[in-house]
Amino acid sequence: MNRKTDLTLEVIMKELRTQDGCHNCGTGYPACLLANEVGVMAVSGDIAAEAFLCELMLCHDEMNLKAISYSYLKKNLPAKQPGTEEAIKVFVADPQNAPIINMVEKKEAEKQEEIRHMADLADKHLPGNS
Repeated sequence: MNRKTDLTLEVIMKELRTQDGCHNCGTGYPACLLANEVGVMAVSGDIAAEAFLCELMLCHDEMNLKAISYSYLKKNLPAKQPGTEEAIKVFVADPQNAPIINMVEKKEAEKQEEIRHMADLADKHLPGNS
């Protein structure tokens, strides 16, 4: 995964902490894109980015930012920091987050199905396969 901006984590954190929706921030980028930027940083091993994803997931009012954060924390991090698993448990235990969790899991299932479909197509078109 590649970043789309050159904004620092500190700039992104400031923007998202003052954001009250998923529209463009003061930087000119949509808040959802900035949350994805933090996710890419976290996947790359940035501990501060991982901690900020936990903050977004647990504290932000915007459902899409919570979903992005949950998705990165739940499925994409190679090694989670202490406290991340607990934050995920707290998030999952809150019944108000059920729609977010269901949305993320549905999207993940759709991605997996698309990957399987593409693999099947590739198998059918490889030399020696019918």
